[in-house]
Amino acid sequence: PLVLESGGKEILDPHAWFSTVNAAIYVRNITEGIASLEPSKKWELESRAKLYLAQLRSLDSWIRQMVHLIPVRQRILVTSHDAFNYFAREYGFRNEAPLGWSTGSEIGAGMTPTRFKAVVNSIKSLGVKAVFVESSVNPKLIREIAREAGVKIGGELYSDSMGSHGSAGETYIGMMSENVLTIVRALK
Repeated sequence: PLVLESGGKEILDPHAWFSTVNAAIYVRNITEGIASLEPSKKWELESRAKLYLAQLRSLDSWIRQMVHLIPVRQRILVTSHDAFNYFAREYGFRNEAPLGWSTGSEIGAGMTPTRFKAVVNSIKSLGVKAVFVESSVNPKLIREIAREAGVKIGGELYSDSMGSHGSAGETYIGMMSENVLTIVRALK
């Protein structure tokens, strides 16, 4: 598991599902757990899990192909908070969440003018092409940072929740696909 630092203390990063490799581990563990409780349904559960694992492998392959459309130097992912560490590590991005915006702290809490300027300067010096808002986070501060840094908003990413019923992000595969399309469109 990834360990993050927040306010001088270490916390476990709970966003492991942003790696399809980790999602496959979840599927295997859930299948095994349910099958142990419902042995009469083991064959059906394992068959469905096998299909879903094949879909996850296909998704992972597609994500890797899509990410290769972005030049390596442009694979900098700036989002509202540090939800995308597993995604960044798995798919070759540099993940940059503005200083102090972590899983263990309130987003934007304590964003002093000095800190705001440091974030803006960091985005400029890294040559970030776009920053992203998140579906579960108030976009006001990241929009202000983008405006001040002179970069575009690349779109909205699903972060701590999937999309609503009927949206493209209502399933795990849909959520991941939409996030990847949004990221690639903005950074390539």
